[in-house]
Amino acid sequence: MPESGFYLVVKVDQAEAFAPVNAFRNDVVVFGALVMAAAAILGIWFANSINRPVLALQKGVLAFRNGDLHVRLPSRSREELGGLSRDFNAMDWPTGVKL
Repeated sequence: MPESGFYLVVKVDQAEAFAPVNAFRNDVVVFGALVMAAAAILGIWFANSINRPVLALQKGVLAFRNGDLHVRLPSRSREELGGLSRDFNAMDWPTGVKL
């Protein structure tokens, strides 16, 4: 109140003044950590879902290359790798090849 010459002095502890900001910061950190953990788990799951058919195809082709003519590849998926596996499994052997 400048015209009266009186002033009001208020003292607020710094910890009390910043308590809402600190609580918000802590909430953001926890939420961010949860989102990052979920993203990491989801990323690992997607990577495994992509790598699993490729590794199975590679394992079957290596067995075929090593002379196992009875090898059959898993063809559960409906994507390109499943189609490739089904085509591999349906190959006709030339005459004279003993299975």
